[in-house]
Amino acid sequence: MGCVCVQLQLLLFLPFFLSASAGCDKPPVLFVFGDSNSDTGGAAAGLGYPIHLPNGRTFFNTSSARISDGRLLIDLLCQTLNASLLLPYLDSLSGTSFTNGANFAVAGSSTLPKNVPFSLNIQLMQFLRFKARTLQLVTQGARNLINDEGFRDALYLIDIGQNDLDDAFSKNLSYAQVIGRIPAFIIEIENAIKVSPVFLRFFSKLAHYL
Repeated sequence: MGCVCVQLQLLLFLPFFLSASAGCDKPPVLFVFGDSNSDTGGAAAGLGYPIHLPNGRTFFNTSSARISDGRLLIDLLCQTLNASLLLPYLDSLSGTSFTNGANFAVAGSSTLPKNVPFSLNIQLMQFLRFKARTLQLVTQGARNLINDEGFRDALYLIDIGQNDLDDAFSKNLSYAQVIGRIPAFIIEIENAIKVSPVFLRFFSKLAHYL
């Protein structure tokens, strides 16, 4: 229930972000962390996981590396913001410089166990490296990359936890035992937010609106 609560709070905040973005002269920047709900190609690029039709049939008319027959919530959000669809961080052949953000979500991911591909803390470490390397290149004069202001003002989405619950139920735990594990999942999400100052700033704004 706690994981659903985190997702609900983020969705409640989206109207405020959309409203603010409408009056902004800069394109929005988004960073996404999670599982198949938000994976726009991470599993295919990072694990070589084959994703064929009928996935993608209702919008892309071909496999889009999404485990869905059409668009995901993050796709609809990007289109609402008139932004390019968010590409997976792991896709080395995308040819993008990630000017509108990056998607770190990978299908099958969970909060626990940690330090396995591609748990939430691994996705966070990828983001921190991406941010540090990007800002280093900006300092060296690179253009068309996200600068410090872009990271600070970006929208951060975390949608994860369903695979943690699925794993718990698959072990034939009782309902009470599964419920008892949820606080541990939430702690991992909280820890992910606390690790990065830019996360803390964003979610502090979120708390203010909620």
